[in-house]
Amino acid sequence: MGRDKALLPFGGSDTLSQFQIQRLKPLFGHTYLSVKEAGGYAFEADFIEDLALGVYSSACALLSVLTTLQKSVFVLSVDTPFVDENIIKKLFAASDNGSICTLASSCGKLHTLCAIYTPEAISALSLMIQENDHKLQHLIEKIPHKIVDFPTDKPFFNINKPEDYEKAKQGLYSYRHCEPMTAAWQSTLLSFRGEAPRHA
Repeated sequence: MGRDKALLPFGGSDTLSQFQIQRLKPLFGHTYLSVKEAGGYAFEADFIEDLALGVYSSACALLSVLTTLQKSVFVLSVDTPFVDENIIKKLFAASDNGSICTLASSCGKLHTLCAIYTPEAISALSLMIQENDHKLQHLIEKIPHKIVDFPTDKPFFNINKPEDYEKAKQGLYSYRHCEPMTAAWQSTLLSFRGEAPRHA
């Protein structure tokens, strides 16, 4: 992209991060933004900084979040702006005490950053990172999990390239505001930053 995706203007908001927080905040009791360092952001949010400075991967970010909050979280990549409340509610409905992760899938692809994780993932994550393994799909293989399959990839469209950004802006016609969940659905939203991981 050449720029931090999380800070690109989007959907009438100054940044993609703010767009995600503002549209999804009604669903959750608290929202957090996972970042390397909070100092580079010009807006207010509840930031969770990486515990392992100098190392960036989604695995490190998830470990930092679970270690900091010590409770179950719903995670969503900041660069997937079309995941809506229906998808989120289906994930929560499918989650149970036996699963450390409940994640979305579509067309044979696992969406590891559209998922619910519990703190029980911390030990497996820590060991993976010690072994320099940063692939969240490998984490899924190591822990009890539940996959919720969706019939189309469209809601999981993510912004990786400049042309994706333009397509996403044009696709805003399909965007609609989220409605609040009932008390039974209250949880924590984590919106991951959108820059590409250094570890594939």
